[in-house]
Amino acid sequence: MTMVWILIPICLIFLLIMQLTYGARSRIPGGIIIFGVGIPEHASQAEELKSLQTSFRRSNTFFIVIGALALLPLFALNRYFSLVYLYWWVWMGIVLWADTACL
Repeated sequence: MTMVWILIPICLIFLLIMQLTYGARSRIPGGIIIFGVGIPEHASQAEELKSLQTSFRRSNTFFIVIGALALLPLFALNRYFSLVYLYWWVWMGIVLWADTACL
């Protein structure tokens, strides 16, 4: 059980860092950076861009919630160290793959 209590905070911190990284908007002189592209300030208010940002924010939040819920089976496996450790690595791999695939 102690292994689960060690791995759960690590995973939640990992998800939090991903949320903070992809949810941030950087400012540059004369505009902002959205999705890794510098956009002039006047163009950043376009309706298409706002809908794209809203869609991205919604899918990113959904991804974080599903990632957190996918940690619940760790509590069912808590008596078996090898299964907890294997599940954690599989979870980490899927989260990393899905994060890059969704972007």
